[in-house]
Amino acid sequence: MSWNYKQPHEPQSDEVAKENNGYALEDLYDANGVLIAKKGQLLSSFAHLRDDGTTASSCWIYTGSWTEQGNQMANRDNSDPSGLGNTLGWAWAWPLNRRVLYNRASADINGKPWDPKRMLIQWNGSKWTGNDIPDFGNAAPGTPTGPFIMQPEGMGRLFAINKWRKVRSRSTTSQLKRRWALTRCIRTWCLTRLFVCMNKTRCGWVKKSSSRMWVRPIV
Repeated sequence: MSWNYKQPHEPQSDEVAKENNGYALEDLYDANGVLIAKKGQLLSSFAHLRDDGTTASSCWIYTGSWTEQGNQMANRDNSDPSGLGNTLGWAWAWPLNRRVLYNRASADINGKPWDPKRMLIQWNGSKWTGNDIPDFGNAAPGTPTGPFIMQPEGMGRLFAINKWRKVRSRSTTSQLKRRWALTRCIRTWCLTRLFVCMNKTRCGWVKKSSSRMWVRPIV
């Protein structure tokens, strides 16, 4: 962010919002030589951001929130044609006004909605369409790409993989790692015990308070 505001010590919210969105520092062209944005114009998609110094944005997820068409966050159309509570015309959601992340998972391997009565997105033979902004690029059904595109394996997770942080109690975390490594399923021990460790607080296991804690949740 340049912070080049009219009143540097008291910037207007719209000035900050536009810098959050991002803009072109030079004329931008796509791979086919088509002009995407002129120098100084606000960007409409994070796909237009580049790492060569020709664009600027404080955070990529906000790109598209304030475009050359105006403040998208101020949209107030609450119509819901799908009946799913998905009001794409109301305000703006990151990224790209998408309301359900990883919405590719709402359709089967062939691109057909698991529940046709509550269709979120679907493959129409040439592209993804539906009642939300597709979170899957242009990849057609059958491509070796999972719906959870931010994960290297493309799959959803019930627990973290290789994301353990080192804490003071090495013996306890080692025990946790061993138990996770021994099983690919969630066992009763992890549903009925909670490991807590906070600053200036004693680490330990939360004791079982009722028989209800032994009941496994439906996932």
